[in-house]
Amino acid sequence: MPGQVPFGLTRTMFENQPLRSIREILMAPAPNRHRCLVRIIQHFPKDVHDLCAESAEPPAKRKKGAKGKSAEEDKKWTKWEWNLRLLIEDATGKMTVNVAPEDGREFFPHIEPCDLWDNDGVFVKLEKTMRALTVKDDRAPGEGWVQMCVMSYVGEDGRRHHRLFGTRVL
Repeated sequence: MPGQVPFGLTRTMFENQPLRSIREILMAPAPNRHRCLVRIIQHFPKDVHDLCAESAEPPAKRKKGAKGKSAEEDKKWTKWEWNLRLLIEDATGKMTVNVAPEDGREFFPHIEPCDLWDNDGVFVKLEKTMRALTVKDDRAPGEGWVQMCVMSYVGEDGRRHHRLFGTRVL
């Protein structure tokens, strides 16, 4: 099928869009949306345990139960969300892409955000996924390429930002 990339660990919702280089993304006016073929060379925070964070939103109102709720019950009601950035590269350059909480749920469809310090099963699954996505020096030159959709926008601070969207890990 024309325009499809036959390899990679991700798929995008916009396979019919042409691939753009990082240089083209950086040169295009914001706001704009792009699809690119890149290698993920780093994730931030670097410790996989910290890729999820407690939500800044207050917990939803819940019925008051018996007196003296335990810390375990409070943990059960805590909302977790994805909290990461990816450093990506191609032959034309490098750039950082933010992964918003809702885009993180789409990017990692089979991994639920949670306290990764307390959930070893989810941590191992996420660590394995990040190891597969992140380029290592010992990989062959053609390995490690992933498709990604990137949105360019100007933030409230007046600076240009880039955000992942419409992309999922297989």
